[in-house]
Amino acid sequence: MAGPLSLYHDKLEHGQITEDPAQLVALTSLEELYDSIIKPVSRRWWQFSRQKIPAIQSVYLHGPVGRGKSLIMDLFVESFKQIELVKRVHFHEFMLGVHDRIHRLQGNGQGSDPISTIAREIAAETSILCFDEFVVNNIADAMLLGRLFQALWGEGLNLVVTSNFAPSELYKDGLHRTRFEPFITLIEDEMEVVEVAGGRDHRTLMGGPARVFFSPLTMPNRIEFEDTYKRLSLKMRGSPHVLNVSGRAVNLPWAGDRVAMATFADLCEQPLGAPDYLTLARQYRAVAVDEVPQLTYELRNEATRFRILIDTLYETGALLILRSTVPAEDLYGVTKDMENKRVISRLMEMQSRTYVDRALARLDGKEPEA
Repeated sequence: MAGPLSLYHDKLEHGQITEDPAQLVALTSLEELYDSIIKPVSRRWWQFSRQKIPAIQSVYLHGPVGRGKSLIMDLFVESFKQIELVKRVHFHEFMLGVHDRIHRLQGNGQGSDPISTIAREIAAETSILCFDEFVVNNIADAMLLGRLFQALWGEGLNLVVTSNFAPSELYKDGLHRTRFEPFITLIEDEMEVVEVAGGRDHRTLMGGPARVFFSPLTMPNRIEFEDTYKRLSLKMRGSPHVLNVSGRAVNLPWAGDRVAMATFADLCEQPLGAPDYLTLARQYRAVAVDEVPQLTYELRNEATRFRILIDTLYETGALLILRSTVPAEDLYGVTKDMENKRVISRLMEMQSRTYVDRALARLDGKEPEA
């Protein structure tokens, strides 16, 4: 079995990536974690037992968007492909699952200490837990995370996290942040914190843009936008469809066999959230979103929903077809904080030839799901 550093050098040799010193530093830390986990089981890995996992060892990777944090995690996860040790999950999806487990346990009258029970359940499912896009946006998660991480470490799990934020920047300006600060200290004490801050956004180095984004909202662009949708859906516009998410209806004005089309108002001006967008992305491998406005401060709630929608489509590898008032790089105007910069970076990648070709392959069933 090859460690993440070996896999990285193999990609370099085949010209698949460009060498980045900051990535190499982060990979060195993950290589050490890989060695500490794999060596006790390298001879008889099929007899692996949780007691052989070393003392708590976890890594927190942070840095600007597009610097290769996800690539680094991909290589770490791939290192364990012959042994079923690793579970990789987007942080939004993981926290939705945690809240669902809490509700289930409380509904069964087992809510006195749900965090310990949940940690045991997760430990029964995996030995190494990898979070992509770790971010804290609400008080419910902020108050939960300290106990949850401690419980996971208590079960012997190793954690690997990628984030656009240094630990000290998490939940910045959030409600009751002083109550969250002990968790920041916990991260800094229990995890090796590594900055991945190369000078270039690697997403901008991918293939040239494909024609899936259209702006401004002119009639010629509308015709081409709808033609793209029709070609992908293998039929005309399609018909209205209702998605059911935990007993709640999500209305789609048009849906074909493989592709859904909706307006920004349909998806981002309604009280929808991550579970709705995840259901959408799982059912349709391509989503067309029309009439996206420039996201000003007055549309901050809608902008948050749009960000979660884009994150979800990106993480599931879905094809995005977009028609907007302004080009993707200008959607947020001058209001470009870290979260907005990440969305813009992902939007730029989602219209690249490399991303579109991969999404089309999944759409046609020629490549495994993300």
